[in-house]
Amino acid sequence: MITLKNQEFIIDNKGNKKRVILDYDDFLRLMEIAEDNEDSKLIKKTKNEKEISLEDYKRKRKLV
Repeated sequence: MITLKNQEFIIDNKGNKKRVILDYDDFLRLMEIAEDNEDSKLIKKTKNEKEISLEDYKRKRKLV
């Protein structure tokens, strides 16, 4: 779990939290975690795919 250094909340007239202001370094760490999570999902998705050579991949994607 990530520990945030500082956060401030913008609250509506009823006292409900509507927005959060984060320390920039905390924001960057949260973005990195989100990106790592997306990468993990992609890795799991391709885990059972047949392995092919880089050259075959390039031909398949018409990069050569």
